[in-house]
Amino acid sequence: NPDTREGFKALTFALSDPSVAYAGLAKDRNTIDNSTPVGTVIYRSTNGGATWTAMPSAIDGHNVNAIAIHPTDPDVAFAATTDAVFLTVDGGDEWSALAGGIEGRDIRAVTISPLNPQTVFAGEENGGVWTSIDGGSSWSGPKTTGFSSGTPSIRAVVCDPNDASVVYAGDWTSGLYRSVDGGETWSAVPGLSTRAVRAAAISTDGELLY
Repeated sequence: NPDTREGFKALTFALSDPSVAYAGLAKDRNTIDNSTPVGTVIYRSTNGGATWTAMPSAIDGHNVNAIAIHPTDPDVAFAATTDAVFLTVDGGDEWSALAGGIEGRDIRAVTISPLNPQTVFAGEENGGVWTSIDGGSSWSGPKTTGFSSGTPSIRAVVCDPNDASVVYAGDWTSGLYRSVDGGETWSAVPGLSTRAVRAAAISTDGELLY
């Protein structure tokens, strides 16, 4: 039934402990408007993905677009959903929707700075980049200066592991952008302006960007 189809959209492994992974469910994009996933939406593995445990919680009923795990604590993770950013501090047993300015937003990407885990970036659909410097308690945004559109669709955000001020964001409509001031302003990365960027990754030494 195209109105109820759903599947796993988010999958993230913990850098500090690769045996720990989180997966998140979302409705298929071609389902009826305002549809929400049925059942448990967060699953957790503690054996590298060999087996998974359903984690029923307050995040159920929300489309999970992306998950970011704390760089040193695999029990702490953020989940980007179509109407909020959620946080768990106990390995997924409980999730709480974050306020501080980002509530009610369609968030498609989220990442944590590996150099300062209190700094979190979130990408909004038809919005821009949001930043938090207090672990998600408060947010500033959406930041759009330098994007070709005043309402970019941010589908990916990654942080440089060597420089906390350097961040990359992928726009669904106009390619990849780079910030050198912690997400305040942005400039286009040459060669990708005609590409719809929906995912990005950077190597742990910061030398390679995918």
